[in-house]
Formats: sequence, structure tokens, C-alpha cells
Amino acid sequence: MFSLLTSWMSRPKSGTMRRFGSANNVDRRRSTVPVSLGVLELDSRIVPAATVQFNTGSETVAATAGTFSIPVTLSGAPSPTVTTFASGFTGPEGVAFDAAGNLYVADTFADTVDKVTPGGVVSTFASGITAPEALAFNAAGNLYVTGDGVLSVGAVYQVTPGGVISTFASGFAESAGNPPRGLAFDAAGNLYVADTFAGRVDKVTPGGVVSTFASGFPDPAGLAFDAAGNLYVADGTANRVDKVTPNGVVSTFTSGVNSPYGLAIDAGGDLYVTAYDPGSTGADLVDKVTPGGVVSTFASGFLNAAALAFDASGNLYAADSAAGTINQIGTAVPIPFTLGGTAVAGTDYSGVTTSPLVFAAGQTTATITGTLAPGSGGKTLTITLVPPTNATLGSPSTNTLTISAVPPPPPAAPTLTSISPASGPTAGGTTVTITGTDLGNATAVAFGGVAGAIVSDTATQIVATAPVESAGVVDVTVTTAGGTSVTSSADQFTYAIPPTVQFVAGSETTAAGSGTFRVQVSLSAPWTPTVATVASGFTNPSGLAFDTAGNLYMADASANTISKIVPGGTVTTFATGLAGPDGLAFDTAGNLFSDSPEVTQVGLEQPGLDSGG
Repeated sequence: MFSLLTSWMSRPKSGTMRRFGSANNVDRRRSTVPVSLGVLELDSRIVPAATVQFNTGSETVAATAGTFSIPVTLSGAPSPTVTTFASGFTGPEGVAFDAAGNLYVADTFADTVDKVTPGGVVSTFASGITAPEALAFNAAGNLYVTGDGVLSVGAVYQVTPGGVISTFASGFAESAGNPPRGLAFDAAGNLYVADTFAGRVDKVTPGGVVSTFASGFPDPAGLAFDAAGNLYVADGTANRVDKVTPNGVVSTFTSGVNSPYGLAIDAGGDLYVTAYDPGSTGADLVDKVTPGGVVSTFASGFLNAAALAFDASGNLYAADSAAGTINQIGTAVPIPFTLGGTAVAGTDYSGVTTSPLVFAAGQTTATITGTLAPGSGGKTLTITLVPPTNATLGSPSTNTLTISAVPPPPPAAPTLTSISPASGPTAGGTTVTITGTDLGNATAVAFGGVAGAIVSDTATQIVATAPVESAGVVDVTVTTAGGTSVTSSADQFTYAIPPTVQFVAGSETTAAGSGTFRVQVSLSAPWTPTVATVASGFTNPSGLAFDTAGNLYMADASANTISKIVPGGTVTTFATGLAGPDGLAFDTAGNLFSDSPEVTQVGLEQPGLDSGG
């Protein structure tokens, strides 16, 4: 213990002192004894946003099936769980993953860089670098490490995959043997160094040429790039995270963190920051900052959280330098559950999924399975979910499985009896009501094999939206667990091309001196005519003819009359006393003629003239 304390105190972190709720600056390390934390408790400030539940509260399965499978769903974002991934370090600060998923740890006070396999096995990867701090891999798989250089200057060392160490760049500021505390590569392969004790961020080309990229930071530490190439800088004593554009323009990204140190960005663009926890005595936390700058507590309970790194699965790892551990911060959700009911374990069922049921990060569906004994019919198995630590229970949280002696009958296939409307445009979008039987829980509605969108669904009626289709008649089908409906004339839907009206080029004509002109208009085909009643109440309507004003004249052979129907539908008697009038026709002077039974001139069609011979 004496040698550990001597080593620790010989290199105090005086250059980046973090305030911990008092007016005095103190060392950012608060413990010299590595502690195994195990599973950290969920912070009361972190409200689970995920819900877990069964799909249904009851199910039936035949004993002869031999097995059962009950789905459980997880929705929303679960709160993180924090577990110890590796321990036994004397002062871990920097962390970085290689392409194979191995984690590398800068064990600052052991003067080593350690390698941790995905299974948690720790070994020494490189030694001989004094006070290694920040880590970063380049695209070629070389590891870069900040450390104490010669003549009290900080340096960046390159370590090949084979463990060969060489100096890559030097000349950075130091304070009491403390080197720069942040490294990050951009997409072009340039390395950026948080030159902590010079208050700037330096850029180092692949060839090792060093230049100042941005300055004016009181205490730069952790670095991280977003997908757009912006660099984020944890500015510890300034209690903020700064954003630096690719052109070197510096702005404050967020000031809602206390003594930020390590940084990492996930695939969604959220920034994660290790920071001091003002709500707890002598502890650190990890804050989450959205791209919009909204800060929330992501995980807490660390003794002295340092660097952060994501693995390929999206799990976040944090170095806890005071505890001597590397902690995994994951979003896996373990769901404990209990078994009950009349079925007896070992007699009626066996091989049930072990509790807890675990949802891996990003997983939304899991199943509880088991084996049924042949004689288990007539029994029930009740499965009850227990509230997890990082999600909430939804409803139903209990599922009762009824084990039947006889297999339940298969669901009936759907049958369609009508659809309305039965036609629509080829562009789709028609809301169609489908009527029939056994339509409930439909999985698909198709128009000529093209899927439509289901709007609502009951056992006897489905409302769906017709998709885009070619012109013609198609069959509408519905698919459920019972199968797909058999096609018939009752399910046919007609796709029609709406007619278009346009001028006919070159058809323009004029009548000399008349002050009038004519343009021919065409109507595209196919088109569907509409039928409407204009007038009614006639005995035996026969001949029809229009005058130039648009009035319709109709011969009623049984009534011996000719009626006049104006465009609004009003009917008046135009002529009487005719003998069975039938055909009608106008001449160019506006005289109306009828065969009744011989051709008869009825009269001159003009305003106010109701009859004539």
C-alpha cells in the first residue's frame, strides 16, 4: 500500500483540478484503494422510459404440441445498467477499442497499457510509457498513447499491434508529470491532442507535424468527433463542453455539466460525458447530451469516472480510476418472472426459459419457452413478470397458458361478400370498405397482389387504402391466420384512368364577320359515364331533341304531347293534340318537327311560344 500511495502522490493531477462542492480545488482522484463495485444501483434521477409486457394475457396450446412459446415485448428506451467489466487496475484513465473488440486501458499509475478481451481477460499489452493517459486507434490498428516525455514535456507514443513503441509527437505541455488528457482521430487520419496544460487542442498530421488547431480552453481533456467532423472538447474547470468546427471555430456546446472529463459519441449523435455528481458526496456520473444540447443523467455511482468508449454493440465503457475498474454501461434489460397455476413442474412441463428473461441492447421481442408432457391437458401455467430495475411493467404482465387435451380448431379462412366503392383511380388512395366474415386480425389486404394499407379491422369489416395499380379489374384478397380469401366476383375492384380534357391543337376556326370562333376539345378514354335522372313522370317518353338554348324537348306518345325541359329540370307542356308523337328534330330556323304519325311542323322555337302546328 505504501508504494501505491507514493506512486500516486508523486504525480498529483494538479493541472486539472476538479471542484467537488467546496471552494477549494482538490485532486480529481478521491481514493487510492481499488474497489470492486459489482452492479451499481440505478440512480433515482434516472426514470426508466421502457415498458415490458406480454402480447396477450392468455393463450391456449394443446398438450400434443409438446412445446409452448410465449412472446414478451419491450418498447421504449430502457435505463442503463452498470456492471464491472474488468478490475485490478491501479489507476485506469484512458480506454479505446480495437477493430476486434478488445478493450485497451491506460493504467496510469502502473505505467502500462493493458488489453482486455471481450470475455474480460486482462493482460499487459505495452509497458515503459510513463503515466499513460489518453488512448486512440488509427485506421491501421496502431494505438496512440499520451504519456510523460523527456525534459518534462508531454508526448504521444505509437504502439503497433505487435507492441512496438515509438515516439510519434512531442513538445506538449506537462504539469508535475501529467501528460495531455485527450486524443481523437478525424476521418482523414489526423490526430488531435488535448494539450491540457497549454489550454489548447493541437493537430498532428499522419507524418507527425504538430500545429495548433484551437485554443482558449482553461482545461481541455476528453475529445470526440461527430459524424459531421465537429470536434467536442471537455473543458473541465470551465464546466462546459465546447464544439469546434472543422475550420477551428469554437463555441460552447453545453454548460450543463460539472467538471467534464471523458467524452464519447454514439451512433445516434448523442454525446456522453463523465462529470462530477453534485447530488452525491464524492461520486461521479455519466451525463447524456442530445445534439440539441439537452443534458440528462445517464448513469451514476462512479468513484472517479475518467475516459469513455463504445464497443461495436453500442455498450458504453467507463474507466473508474479511483475504483481501479472498467465498468460496462449497457441497456440490456433482465426481466425476472415467476411460474404458477395448476400445472406441476417436472410432471406437466419442463425446460422453461431460465429467469430472468434478458433483452439484449436493441432487442424488442423475447420468448419464454418450455416443454409440455403428453398428459398435461386440462392444466394451466401462469407466468408473472416481476418489475425489472431499468424498465416498467406494462399490461398484461401476467399470461395464463391453458393446456388443452384436444388441439383447438384452426381459424377459418376469411370470406369477402362485398367491397365499396368497387372502383377508383390508378393512382391509388381510394378508401375501400371490405365486408365479409372471419376478417379479424388480418395480416394483409391485397389489390391484385399489391399490398394495400389496413386502416381498421374487425371480424366482419376491414377499411383499407387501395395501392397504386395499372388500369383494369383486380381481385381484392384478405389474409389472416386462417389463410387467404378465395376470389370471386364480389371482391373485384376496377382501376380506371380518369379522363382528361384538352384543346385539340390546330382546330381553331373563326366565322368571318360573326365575331365568333370555335376550338375543338377532346376527352380522353377510357372514361366512365355517369347516369342521372333529369325529369320524370312521363307516360311513354320517346323522341328527344335539344334546341339551341339547351332546352330538351320530349315526345310522349301515349299522352299525345311534347314537353319542354329547361336545364334546371323544370317540365312544361310545349305542344298538345298530336297523334302519338315519336321522333323529334329541329331545322336550322328553330322549327320543331314530329312524326305523329306523319311529319308535322310543331312550331318555331322561340321565347314565349308554347305550341304550334
